Amino acid sequence: MPQHYPQSNPVRQSQPAPMWTPNPMNNATISKFVLPSPESLGVSQLSVSQPAAAPTSPVDWGVVQSRMERLRVLRYKKVDVSAQIVRVTITLPTSDPAVGQPVTAEAQTEAAAIAMALDAAEAWARRK
Repeated sequence: MPQHYPQSNPVRQSQPAPMWTPNPMNNATISKFVLPSPESLGVSQLSVSQPAAAPTSPVDWGVVQSRMERLRVLRYKKVDVSAQIVRVTITLPTSDPAVGQPVTAEAQTEAAAIAMALDAAEAWARRK
């Protein structure tokens, strides 16, 4: 009875990958991507600062809430910049739903900063 031996495959050596070289026929230049400025998109940074003392009268947070609802505030953010400064930023809706109008105010207390930010936001809303 004849025996069958598997056929051996010839040994192949791999070729090194060709080096990439730029196509001299392609004269395209790569331009730098530049983001448009917020102003060109209709958004401007409204910022108010108050180094003066905080108001002595208590704040009615219900009034603050109703003012924010009237303005349809999208976002509220408070940051303690230092022991003496609080920064409040609110974002208002614009005609473009993808872009909000930020309004920032700094004061010695959150109450003073939010009051200033709401005043500036209401002034902006009257102009638009």
